[in-house]
Amino acid sequence: GFVRFAGSIWGNLTELSGLCGQVLATIQELDLCSNRDLPGENFRVLAECPHARGLKSLDLADCWSFGDEGATVIAGSPTFAELRRLDLINTE
Repeated sequence: GFVRFAGSIWGNLTELSGLCGQVLATIQELDLCSNRDLPGENFRVLAECPHARGLKSLDLADCWSFGDEGATVIAGSPTFAELRRLDLINTE
């Protein structure tokens, strides 16, 4: 499945805890692009979510506040071991 929570469509997300539910286990592609106000520390919630292990594609383009912390969390998380596509264009 595919889910898109792009900031330009839904308004900016400010936290990710609501995404970490059982329905996430059915998702292979998650698009969070353009959520410019989503702080990097929130990516730890997604990285520690056991339901996110099946993600194959994660789009974080234009998540301006992703930062070094977000990058460290994503890179070091076994949750994202199956990722085949990670879009980080225009992140800081």
